[in-house]
Amino acid sequence: MTIRNEYVPNYAVHPGRILLDVLETRKITQVELAKRTGISTKHISQIINGLKPVTPTTALSLERVLGTPAYVWSNLNARYQLFQTERERIKLDENKENKEWVNKFPITWLKKNGYIDNKKAQKGEIVNQVLSFFGVANKESFDPSYGACAINYRKTSDDKSSSESVATWIRVGELKTLGKWSNNYNRDLFESNLAEIKKLIKYDVENDSIDKMKKLCADSGVVFVIVQGIPKTGCWGATKWLSKNKVMLLLSLRNRYDDFFWFTFFHEAGHIILHKNDEIIIDTNGIEKNNNLNEKEEEANKFARKILIPDDAYESFKDEIKPILNIIKSTDTNDLKKFTKTNDLKKEIIKFAESNNIAPSIVLGRLQFDDLIDYRTILNDLKKSINIEGVY
Repeated sequence: MTIRNEYVPNYAVHPGRILLDVLETRKITQVELAKRTGISTKHISQIINGLKPVTPTTALSLERVLGTPAYVWSNLNARYQLFQTERERIKLDENKENKEWVNKFPITWLKKNGYIDNKKAQKGEIVNQVLSFFGVANKESFDPSYGACAINYRKTSDDKSSSESVATWIRVGELKTLGKWSNNYNRDLFESNLAEIKKLIKYDVENDSIDKMKKLCADSGVVFVIVQGIPKTGCWGATKWLSKNKVMLLLSLRNRYDDFFWFTFFHEAGHIILHKNDEIIIDTNGIEKNNNLNEKEEEANKFARKILIPDDAYESFKDEIKPILNIIKSTDTNDLKKFTKTNDLKKEIIKFAESNNIAPSIVLGRLQFDDLIDYRTILNDLKKSINIEGVY
């Protein structure tokens, strides 16, 4: 997010002070002005001392007498009143309870990435800054807008995530979608474009391939965003309907291997196609091995698996490599034989991946997901790390 370097004064002058300068310059007394405008001397004095506002009627009178357009006086008055109201509001917002609430959010990350003005935060406007970031008027308005983030996410096994960080992650994704072009959502076109996106799996995940994915998604009404690095999110991905015809597909790159990236992407795509009526779905452990997944997470998992590797082909492949897997898993097998058979398995994985036009990491990841191969294996060199930083 870019913060424009423009000077915005942190004060406003009451129009009475400007009026006093005009009178002194023109050598007009307050008594004389009162006579010409028909306004009492007392009221003129109160305006000059900032005790009374310049009403539209008074502004019109000053225009006739002094020649300064009425809108100038009205604008000065409006800005002063707005400034005073803002100061009072900030004073009310920056109370102990609100500050304790705000400190649950990843403030350091928000400052570092330009979503919070550090200078204003240092001046005691931290609550105001967070509310502005989320686009809500007050703390009470936060829950109706982002309370769903707390409801729709589940704690990860390490229990270090927080709903406030998840809400921040979602909001940054929303802000990244602003101004992003996309067609209206078209399910048939999205399914067709997913087939095109699948063709990218055999290549490295880098900026060029991500750009192609974004274009194919946008063509079908899906805005694809990557937001990573926010602490305590514990999320893999999320989908959120921004409007009736526009949906956000958000990834975190929580795991930086390509097999996790592709599975998570197609898992979230599954939510979009299968669960359109859900405003927001956040996945914290939906793509991990878990026996307690709800029905929608299971459906999204099956959708992703089916796209990545056709069921029939995968079952046949499992049968072919079963003898090799049995030898590797056998406690009676010596280390040399295990090493040899592991190399044989690696060749089979590469061969199967090539025949299905996908990366070997996808095949290995599926075997690991199904507990056929341990996650700690020398075969992990088949996986490729993703080197994309920040928000993309």
